Amino acid sequence: MKDTRTRGATLQKLRKRVFDYYGDGCWLCHQGGADTIDHIVPVSQGGGDELENLRPAHGRKSKNCVGNFSRKRPTHQQFNQGMRVDDSGLIITDHYIERQLGTMTSRIYLWAFKSLDEALEFARR
Repeated sequence: MKDTRTRGATLQKLRKRVFDYYGDGCWLCHQGGADTIDHIVPVSQGGGDELENLRPAHGRKSKNCVGNFSRKRPTHQQFNQGMRVDDSGLIITDHYIERQLGTMTSRIYLWAFKSLDEALEFARR
């Protein structure tokens, strides 16, 4: 079976795209300083290298995070658990709020705010 993992310069470009799009907030612990990228749906379970399936994460060296190499990390089902759509069309999950701006999708991560109400107020502007 051929190993199809992304490596080298292609991986570096992909990593840059993920950090440019999502920032450096770890999707596992919601703290800044992520130093690698992680698949929400693992490649072994059919996940791909699309931007929508990748998130910044802390690697093995983080003392305060399970890191993306841990078996304690949430599954993609747990990540999207509790997803709902409010009356204004915002998609609200336990981790982020998403809104459509024409053809563009904007995500607002809850770890950047003191409360869900503060994040919702920001998202509705």
